[in-house]
Amino acid sequence: MPSLCLEINEAHEQCRVALTLLDPMTSRYSSWDFGLDRDYARVSIRFIAWLLDFILIAGPLIAGVIYLESIDSAARPARADIVMMAVILYITLWWLYTGLMHASCWQATLGKRVARIKVTDRQGKRISGVRSLWRTLMWMACWMTLGLGFLVIMFTRKRTCVHDWFSGTLVVRANGIL
Repeated sequence: MPSLCLEINEAHEQCRVALTLLDPMTSRYSSWDFGLDRDYARVSIRFIAWLLDFILIAGPLIAGVIYLESIDSAARPARADIVMMAVILYITLWWLYTGLMHASCWQATLGKRVARIKVTDRQGKRISGVRSLWRTLMWMACWMTLGLGFLVIMFTRKRTCVHDWFSGTLVVRANGIL
């Protein structure tokens, strides 16, 4: 009987290790060789992840703006005020959402998780909350340059943008199941 329990425990441990290796959000990539181009997230994948996150954050805000515009009331705010409130709310929500999600155990926003990529430091480890919020702030600054901060991704071996340089991060593929 004790040998049967020992075999069950060994089988359980082997399954746990196998699942850890398959789950991209729990496995550690510190042993990866990040010198290989195939480990870094492609531009198209990063764009798809951003688009999914944009829809997640902006979709409800756009619906709210449309609803407020449809109200026929003297108490309705002016159109410019509604749009300005939506933009400020979007920027705040985006900063908090991406900043907190990149520092979470997932190391990715929901869009990045679906696209199977994640944000790491240069050693392949999870980034801190402060670094994640800084990275998001630098990401927003890249938009202020009319997207020029994003174009450098096409010319770097590690597929990094300006906000990745300033925050010391990499966006890598996270192979495996969601």
